[in-house]
Amino acid sequence: MFRTVGAPGSVRANSDRKQAAWPCRLVELRFCGVYLPSELILSRPLHTGWIVSKDTGVGERICTFYTSADLDGPSPLPPLTVHLGDGKVRQNQDGTYLIHGRSCDAGYLSEWPQTWLCGPGSEVVSAAVRGMTAWLRARYTGQWR
Repeated sequence: MFRTVGAPGSVRANSDRKQAAWPCRLVELRFCGVYLPSELILSRPLHTGWIVSKDTGVGERICTFYTSADLDGPSPLPPLTVHLGDGKVRQNQDGTYLIHGRSCDAGYLSEWPQTWLCGPGSEVVSAAVRGMTAWLRARYTGQWR
């Protein structure tokens, strides 16, 4: 959990953020609230960075993902800083985490449910997505019960 006494953007705040961060690989399982099939998820590059979880003080947790060149060297992907409001974290047996929350567009005009799958390495995350193939396909096609 991220807490700091430093001013936003200060050296102290950035140092505290880095200490509270969890380095990981991330894929977004949904697009605008709709679960995507595993083939589409796996065709996209995994984001490398770190997650910081912060309590807002009003009973809500915000999870923020920051890209980082510190983990694997320079990233071919553009920087990604995304937030999930009301984030709920669940650890899976394979070492991955599912983080459910609410995401919104850049203008804060639309909001939708979002789910991130995070893990310590690309192989672990990819294997977890492949293990969810039937479940994701059923939700994408609307054929779940």
